[in-house]
Amino acid sequence: MLSFTDKVKGKKVVKPFGGYKCDKCSETKSKFFIHMNICSEDKYICSYLCSKEMNITYGKEYWNNVVNTEDFNHPRPLVVHEEQIKFRIDKDPYDGERYDFLNSLDEEDERIRQIEELAYTISNSDNDSDSE
Repeated sequence: MLSFTDKVKGKKVVKPFGGYKCDKCSETKSKFFIHMNICSEDKYICSYLCSKEMNITYGKEYWNNVVNTEDFNHPRPLVVHEEQIKFRIDKDPYDGERYDFLNSLDEEDERIRQIEELAYTISNSDNDSDSE
């Protein structure tokens, strides 16, 4: 600790480097994952796991405060969100009874579709012959 005289003379306490204290988990590490400067105060995040929910702590625009952006210049993976089919029924070939039942439903749907298509073509051909 410095005395009052040392403070007046402008001396500063030189602490041995002990590493960086993570702002999320409060552990001291020798390396940091993300270094941020928020309101002239340095913040360090130690790992990817600690950085997963940074938008909650620092807001959505936290990337503007990141100092070591050059560490993240590599291509990021593209996340493709497949649209979920709302009423899809997955067929499990290992559950034989259920698989057979779902196949019979598909066959019945196809049979009904063919009957409706045939009825539609017959009704259209009847309408065409009536107009002549």
